Parts: sequence; C-alpha cells; structure tokens
Amino acid sequence: MNAPERAPGKSAFERALLDKLLTLDADLVLLDGLLVILDELVRPESRLHRRIVNIHPGITRLESPYQRRGA
Repeated sequence: MNAPERAPGKSAFERALLDKLLTLDADLVLLDGLLVILDELVRPESRLHRRIVNIHPGITRLESPYQRRGA
C-alpha cells in the first residue's frame, strides 16, 4: 500500500479506465464492491461524478440471500 509506484500507477489506471468509459459513451458505471479502488473518477470534478454506482458485494456474492436461484 505504501509503495512509491502505487499512487502514479493507480492514477494511470483511472485515466485509462476513464478513456475506455468515454470511448464506450457510458452513461452509468455499475461496480460490484470496487468503489474503494477508485478515487479520481468519483471526485466532483470528474466527468463521471455521480454516475458511478457501487453495489455492495454482500448482495452479489454467491451465498447472498438476494441471489436469484434457478431460472
């Protein structure tokens, strides 16, 4: 977590992700408990601010009572 290359690498990841999402013309981004890995993309100055939704992984995990069983 304290490695000197972490912050620049994380920033580069977020820039690449933003470029990809803008290329896809994404209106909404749905995350499965991964909001913790984003920083720049959720800030008020970001083009995706308030367009990223995080679903708690407790809802989507296989053992969750909210998972639909069968078809």
